[in-house]
Amino acid sequence: MMHTKWLYMNVHKVHHASKITIGISSAYFHPLDYVVSAIAVILPPVLVSNHIITMTVWLLVHMCETTNAHCGYEIPFLPSAKDHDFHHSHSFYSSKKYRYVTMGAFWLLPDRLFGSKQPVDDWWEANPD
Repeated sequence: MMHTKWLYMNVHKVHHASKITIGISSAYFHPLDYVVSAIAVILPPVLVSNHIITMTVWLLVHMCETTNAHCGYEIPFLPSAKDHDFHHSHSFYSSKKYRYVTMGAFWLLPDRLFGSKQPVDDWWEANPD
């Protein structure tokens, strides 16, 4: 949603100001982006259960996942941060070819399902370093 043209240019672009991702950059964004993100993070466990352990586990998993995606390191047994690094380093509206790539989280499952990870895999294969 935040990568639609208007929302990206007026709101989410703040988050993409960080071209080289570090853990703290996962929390650097526009106030409206913060509110939308907070709703998206809090709503799933609220819909599933109102138990404090459910909410705590979900928030812990989400914080670890988003920090890992922005950390810039290869951590064994965790998803590679290099794909989300690519997402930040290739400016969203500077390249039509890479406009909608590595958008998802949680092991990039949505990207694998909808084919938005393949262009990045192809790029990494052509540019291994």
